[in-house]
Amino acid sequence: MSVFTLDALTLANLIDELLDTKKFRFNFCDTITLKLKIADLSREIAPIKRRLELTEPREILESYKLVLLHLMDMLLDKIQRYKTKNFNLTNSITKEIVKLMRLILQAYSFDEIKELRSEFKNNVQHQVYKLIKGINY
Repeated sequence: MSVFTLDALTLANLIDELLDTKKFRFNFCDTITLKLKIADLSREIAPIKRRLELTEPREILESYKLVLLHLMDMLLDKIQRYKTKNFNLTNSITKEIVKLMRLILQAYSFDEIKELRSEFKNNVQHQVYKLIKGINY
């Protein structure tokens, strides 16, 4: 497997992880604050963690959406290179990612983003695996 292939798989896995917004909000920096207990970082992170757990700060939600959109754009770039090998599957994945990007832009809450996770898993992540598997095996 090439580094390029791993990049596409890694991006798909990372996006899937970020679409689990509940996990993000409630487990934010737990290693630093609970396991390693690094005092100076914990003091800085604790107020952010509380805000994430208790409310949905608009500016954090908007930044979160930007990160997701950027990662999806990067994934789009990676899979375009497979077009010559499997045009139909690449095209299908591209359409799904674009559709999800539109839905993320319109989301008003972390819960709305979380609802997109199963659609991403089925229509993008699993399809990326198929695309890569078909080329490498």
